[in-house]
Amino acid sequence: MKKSAVLFLILVIVITAACASAEDTYTYYLAGGLSGFDSWTSVGILNPGAESADVEIRLFNERNGSDKRILSIEAHSMKIINLSSSDTSFGAAVLANKALIVDYSVVDSSYSGGFGSSTSPKVDVNWYFSEGYNSGSAKTYLYILNPSSRPANVTVTLYYEGSDKKTFSVGVPARRHLSVDLKGRTLPEKTFGIKVFSSEPIVASAATFDKKMGGASGGIGSTGLSKKWYFADGFADAQSTSFLYITNPSLGSAKVKITAFYTDGSMRNFLDVVPSGSRKTFMLNNYVESGRDFSFMVESDTNVVAGYAYFDGQLGFGGIGAETGLTDQYFACSSLSDGVESYLAIFNPSQKETGIEITLYYEDGSVETRDFLAPSLMRSTFEFINVKSMPFGIRVKNTEPVVVSRVLLDKKSSCGFSCMGLRFIMFEEEVVLPDVVDALAVNPESDEDYVLMKEEHVAAARFSQSIRGDLSSVVKFTYDLSGNDIVAWRFNYDDVKSASDSLTSVLSGDLFKMLEVTPVDIDGVAMHYFVSEKSTGYAWLNDDVLFIVVAEDKDDALGLSLRLMISSPPDKKNNLSTILLIIGALIFLIVFIRWLSRHLSDDDDSVWAEMIPDAKPKTKKGEVKKNKKRTKKLKKTKKSNKSLVTDKQSQDSQGGLKKESQKGLKSQKESQKQVLKHVPKPVSIERRKKSITEVPREELTAQDILDNLEDIPDYEDVFRHVNRDHEEIKPR
Repeated sequence: MKKSAVLFLILVIVITAACASAEDTYTYYLAGGLSGFDSWTSVGILNPGAESADVEIRLFNERNGSDKRILSIEAHSMKIINLSSSDTSFGAAVLANKALIVDYSVVDSSYSGGFGSSTSPKVDVNWYFSEGYNSGSAKTYLYILNPSSRPANVTVTLYYEGSDKKTFSVGVPARRHLSVDLKGRTLPEKTFGIKVFSSEPIVASAATFDKKMGGASGGIGSTGLSKKWYFADGFADAQSTSFLYITNPSLGSAKVKITAFYTDGSMRNFLDVVPSGSRKTFMLNNYVESGRDFSFMVESDTNVVAGYAYFDGQLGFGGIGAETGLTDQYFACSSLSDGVESYLAIFNPSQKETGIEITLYYEDGSVETRDFLAPSLMRSTFEFINVKSMPFGIRVKNTEPVVVSRVLLDKKSSCGFSCMGLRFIMFEEEVVLPDVVDALAVNPESDEDYVLMKEEHVAAARFSQSIRGDLSSVVKFTYDLSGNDIVAWRFNYDDVKSASDSLTSVLSGDLFKMLEVTPVDIDGVAMHYFVSEKSTGYAWLNDDVLFIVVAEDKDDALGLSLRLMISSPPDKKNNLSTILLIIGALIFLIVFIRWLSRHLSDDDDSVWAEMIPDAKPKTKKGEVKKNKKRTKKLKKTKKSNKSLVTDKQSQDSQGGLKKESQKGLKSQKESQKQVLKHVPKPVSIERRKKSITEVPREELTAQDILDNLEDIPDYEDVFRHVNRDHEEIKPR
């Protein structure tokens, strides 16, 4: 096999192995954990598959770098791992070669208790939380994990009740965790919702510890907003309190409807309004029947984020709701023991009752299955009865989508833990996760009709220098949609760089004051959603053209932006340039490999040149001879000296010189044969290198060299004196 083919094969194998190793890794992120004398963090890992899983847990500290642990989870079993770190606060990433279910619990016994949450299988730039409160007896922490190789600039916006808002920024180094105590960054005695926006994909969670209420709540955030939120578990009586938190970060007010579903099929609902850019708290004790279990649903005409919290004076739990029901979901860990209670709260929001199969995966690898029936539009509770006294994971499989919450109450530690069910995500599945676009706007209705009312050219001098640099023309389009004006600006520049610089200036507030800016990807186009003091809109580039769409309603702005994108699609030459660049790189790689192969071949000839000057190895069959000039030269010398050979033979035949010469020639040829036994044959580079050591150049004679050539002239001709034209030089 040729050397170039071998090198190319090695390159393909390396790339394939790298891709295969990347595809075989499943990652689950935990944004914030605690470690110390009075605090701890435990992770539950469930492997419902038929093969064991290799697991690596990486801890990302705030100050002291990172640590890792290696373990294995057997098939159809689960494990609980207690995590400890050199820092009091840390983040973690659980990596595995098989799909797993991972959740965790955090306890701070010195303050108020703990909370439980699921992990996140993804990173994102946007995270939302509905709950936050700081007072003399309560504190809220924001935990941020940056697993990327670049530092992240994170902007945090706090939404208070009454449309007040506060924004601040923090930096998170690459592959580090950051714990942010919001007590010193918020208004005192105020409840708030949270939005986190990062320059790099991150994972974020939040937790509120409340001594007065006797518990904690929190967990992983949501990467998007929704118009519907489901909660499977709810309860309120004279000794306990239940809260519903709704945060509305949009520009318009949100009309919400909250409906409670009881265990007997009855329901109760109420209406309210959450102002734009604010958070609102509902104490559910004032709306629901006391002493009854219930599930509830939040419906809104605007995208919001909603969360729930429960406190009874001894413990608490809570977190963000579910955006939809599932037909197959898992929980990594639950258990029953003295002082520990656990149950499944199930809400079936569909119009049909559904049969449910509940599978328990015990720590020792044994498996049990239970059957359950969930009536339509009703809250149900599955009690764990006659289960083994060891931790177990759970699978809930059903025919209709249901919302399930696992609740664990540890009265010994004064902690409550709850989390929503998780999907068992495989790489071959097409997973639909909340997208950044869903958090900002919804697609416009198909019957919306944008009417162009006016088109006018605007002088470039009207704009600031940072925007009008290399600006060739500006066109302003005014559209009407059901009586609402939407304005689209088209800035034409001389080159792409000038357009890109102007976009940066616009997003920095040079055109109008920006309150929020969020990068989004819509149909493969990189866009920026922004909120200003009086409007909202989108900005994006199409080569050397900058588009800006401004409207009072985000849906109107998105609808026009989509239409402009379709009418002015991005130029594909950038993609073509990328393809050509890749092709050029491949061609260069092939040429380099061929050159390297030839260079190695030239090194072979140099070995011969060092061993025997002016000599070369015999050309293999089918190969082209490299030294054609020397071959032609030797043939010409042989022809020009034929007459000389004849004269020499006639002279040697006179007298007794012929016999003497033949004897001498015979003895000399025999000595040549003895010497040639040590002359190396051109077999391979390694063989020639070995021959160089065995046969020094000083032991070779001129006749040895000539006898090894293909075209060997007569012996007598060698010692004839000829000039450059191969003419005989006769002695004077």
